[in-house]
Amino acid sequence: MQPFPGMALDFGLTVSQSPEYTNTTSNDREGTLDYTGSYSPWISGELESSGIAKLYLSAKLTTTREGGEWKYGSLPILFEIGRSEVSWRPASTVYLEAGRIPFQDPLGIIAAGLFDGAMGSVALGGKVRLTTGTFYTGLLYKETAKIVMTSRDAEQYTLSDTYFASRRILLSVGAEFPALTPRSSLVLNGLSQFDVNPKSDNEEFLHSQYLTAHYTMSLLDNLAMTGTGVFALRENQDDVIANFAIAAGIDWEAPGDWQDMIQGEIRWSSGRVNKNIGAFMPVTSIAQGEVFSPPLSALMPIKGKYTVRFLKTFSSSLEGTYFIRTDGETMAGTGYAPSSSRFLGGELYGSLVWAPTSDIAVTAGAGVFFPGLGNVFDSDAPNLWKFAMGVILSF
Repeated sequence: MQPFPGMALDFGLTVSQSPEYTNTTSNDREGTLDYTGSYSPWISGELESSGIAKLYLSAKLTTTREGGEWKYGSLPILFEIGRSEVSWRPASTVYLEAGRIPFQDPLGIIAAGLFDGAMGSVALGGKVRLTTGTFYTGLLYKETAKIVMTSRDAEQYTLSDTYFASRRILLSVGAEFPALTPRSSLVLNGLSQFDVNPKSDNEEFLHSQYLTAHYTMSLLDNLAMTGTGVFALRENQDDVIANFAIAAGIDWEAPGDWQDMIQGEIRWSSGRVNKNIGAFMPVTSIAQGEVFSPPLSALMPIKGKYTVRFLKTFSSSLEGTYFIRTDGETMAGTGYAPSSSRFLGGELYGSLVWAPTSDIAVTAGAGVFFPGLGNVFDSDAPNLWKFAMGVILSF
């Protein structure tokens, strides 16, 4: 429709319904039935007829039931601003966007999600693309942002009457070489995080910087390998601490009538070695498993995954992950063995996806984490499991 000359707008609504039956978030071995429903209205359009400038606005209303009780108090509805941005392409090689926009580092292990800020990119001769971005996290909802870097962050995260995430500023610069060679590409990225939370004399602060290189090589038309390295520094009141992360992966599209892929990946992040080398600390707590879901901090997950598309509208995947901790301090607490133990256990997770049209998607997943396959948890620790379903409708 065209409400007035020069602007064309479209609008819609996305509805998501997601029940889960799990024992991963409580000590109840019988498990609990939880439910999350979200309703996301959106508007998009071109701000002028040439399409150089575009607008996208969305919101999200969420209802959540956990442990038999509605979350968010007497009015069990949480409001969030969703992806909302203005984008502008003044030239074919230049792209600018501002608002609440998606951002992640090259592998998605440091920071990933929606952030408030602005990004820009420029392509130089088709051989390199330069990017830069500036973001602020203090207006995001805390459980969506998942920024828990200090004990103060953790305290604020667990308080039910606190809505906003930890206040931090992110600065990103990067260079992408999509055709470094005929069969390889390279992405370089630098990310700085500055803690701008209010401080008193006895409160901690934490700044951090990350330098990432992500390399991809196509060995064959159906076989690709990736390698990623991260060197990071973090500073608090007293120390400057170095930390690291590396990852290597392989993707193989198996020949045959079915569209199927075999993937393997290993990630490693440093643990505490001494006062100068410490545990890797991402900005956002990105889960490294489906059932057992710690962030990539002092952790080495080893994953294998098989995905097959039986029909155009129906696909399935099965993945297995084994978790090893790289120090005995970062992942510690009640139920953990002494620091000399390293093997956390393994999980299996399978999922089905049916998407008969572009407006309907139905998912189902089930998985189990087996702490008995390791030596870190107590010998009587129960298996953790999750059964999840999801229905997404777009109008």
